[in-house]
This record gives sequence, C-alpha cells and structure tokens, in this order.
Amino acid sequence: MKSIVAHLSLVVVGSAAILWALVLGASPALMCRDAVMRPGDSCASADGSQTQTYEQRASTWQGARPVVGAVGLALVVFGGVLVVQDARTRRTDAAASVG
Repeated sequence: MKSIVAHLSLVVVGSAAILWALVLGASPALMCRDAVMRPGDSCASADGSQTQTYEQRASTWQGARPVVGAVGLALVVFGGVLVVQDARTRRTDAAASVG
C-alpha cells in the first residue's frame, strides 16, 4: 500500500508542476525583495555586486516554464507507469495465493 501512495504522490507532484507551468507561472509578479518589479525596474543583489533588470528576470522566469512543465509531465507518466505495474503485481500475487 505504501508503494501505491508513493507512486500516486509522484503523479500529484507532476500534475502540480504542469499546473504551475500552464497557469500560475504564466503571469508572475516579479519581486525584488519586498517590492513588486515593473518593466524598466532593476534589482541589485543584497551585497550590491550584481544588478538584474525586470526584463532579465521575466526572461528567466519564462524560460523555466517549459522545463518545469516537461519535468512535471515526466513525473506524471513515470508515476502512472509505476502505479499500473504495482497494480498488476498485486493482482498476480493475489491470484497466485488463491490458486
């Protein structure tokens, strides 16, 4: 039973990643510490050694969406295959113990 729960957990986490990539990651509120960034803004690192513009952050954010979505899809497929294999194994074991 624990293995099915673990496999279904993979499916749930993968589904959440896909949902994030399609819906939640589509229009992010980019932040610089506690302030919302707007186009044209820039954000310096805490030590002031680097600066990143809103456009750079938005580009990085948008570049991550397909990666997160693909990893989520892989988790859903992998978890689904494991659930099916586990169910088949349990059915085979149950039939062997009855016969």
